[in-house]
Amino acid sequence: MLCDLQAVDAASLLRLFLNFDLLDDAAELVLEYVDALLGRGHQYFGIEVRVLQILKTHLNLFNDPDEYDRLTVLLQAPKD
Repeated sequence: MLCDLQAVDAASLLRLFLNFDLLDDAAELVLEYVDALLGRGHQYFGIEVRVLQILKTHLNLFNDPDEYDRLTVLLQAPKD
């Protein structure tokens, strides 16, 4: 039953763990979710492969120092 809830609504499961002071279970769920976002076990959370590809593209921005510098400049630019 927990696996079904995890695939449908991981946020509610996390809230449930936190409301009942099941901090170890909550931490494990969060770590599994982060792994799923990184592509390991995404099927257990109902995360589509397309979403993973988008995340991977955006995360790769931070692996390239030139892209990171451009992003930093854009974020620091004054807003009109």
